[in-house]
Amino acid sequence: KKLNGGWMLTRLKPKPGEEEGKKNWLLFKERDLASNPTLDILEERPESVKSGRRIEELVAPPPAKAAPRPGTLKPGALSGAVKTSPAARIEPQLATQVPKPPGGDDPRDRTGESWLHEIKFDGYRTMAHLTGGEVRLITRGGIDWPKRYGDLPHAFAKLPCREAIIDGEIVVLDGKGISRFALLQDALAEGAGSKLHFYAFDLLHLDGWDLRKAPLERRKALLAELLAGLRANSAIQYSDHVGGDGQGLYDQASELGLEGVVSKRATAAYQSGRTKSWTKTKALETGDFVIAGYTVSDAAEGLAALGLAEFEDGELHYRGKVGTGFDAETAADLLARLEPLTSGAMAPEGAPREIMREMHWVKPLFSAHIHYANRTADNALRHAVFR
Repeated sequence: KKLNGGWMLTRLKPKPGEEEGKKNWLLFKERDLASNPTLDILEERPESVKSGRRIEELVAPPPAKAAPRPGTLKPGALSGAVKTSPAARIEPQLATQVPKPPGGDDPRDRTGESWLHEIKFDGYRTMAHLTGGEVRLITRGGIDWPKRYGDLPHAFAKLPCREAIIDGEIVVLDGKGISRFALLQDALAEGAGSKLHFYAFDLLHLDGWDLRKAPLERRKALLAELLAGLRANSAIQYSDHVGGDGQGLYDQASELGLEGVVSKRATAAYQSGRTKSWTKTKALETGDFVIAGYTVSDAAEGLAALGLAEFEDGELHYRGKVGTGFDAETAADLLARLEPLTSGAMAPEGAPREIMREMHWVKPLFSAHIHYANRTADNALRHAVFR
């Protein structure tokens, strides 16, 4: 009732660890008169076809957590905690750039360590210092800017502690809840007011205890306790994480247009400066592209790559090839669907001469969802992956 036109249903192989008999399917939209790449059906028609109700009406809100009372948190119970006065300034720990999140199921991604994966924010890295009712918000460059941050410093007064040092990021969210650096710059230039949020992702000191040598997973658990009593719309938010394989979070970050993912070794101490116990992976671009052709090879035993294209001013323009992301079963299914479409097909504009010789062009009836790093000067996709 909500999805019109032609669709293609493709069978996928089971994921690692799943039963062989489990059936996974992928649904593709065919390029036809009902195709509209600008339409987000979940935004336009969020209601259930069966009940006519929205998901928000079907799911009960989670029960509110009770706020801890001052003095009930036990930072000294953490392994590695050291009793001392709070540091005047702590240099932030920085992440090392990597091509994909660590700790995945692929043997090449296994590190022998447990990892926590968080969303990467697009804002100002800030260390929040609370001492005797005073709040200092210190940037990565060592500047204390509380007056520029509008109402944000007042939110820290509600925390149930005497003193704390919290590592996090100051952001402004767009209408979809995604942090945007341009919006943060605008807010600081125009007057921040109540536009700012602080996403807290680490707790380095609490009520006389230096926690930097405690394991990250224990620090984050204590941070979650400290923030538990804040309201859902508080300016201070807890930056949650997923454990184990971060690929799912990374793929979702790419789909939503987020900055990427930061992965942190769960048992690591906090170490100022750039380290390998924190890594960052920049999110990929995503898009739907016309399948304009395909190549075959003996090594692949059939389909080797898809030729991609997109419409520009009514003309189809070549955008490169994708040869990864599909398994043997999906490749065979795609080839069976594409082979009948070669008769009378023409190459898109801009296809290189060497591509013309190897590509079997097809009529532009199907599209593929693609993740890619960026585009070259001639608009071809780099590091494209079929999704």
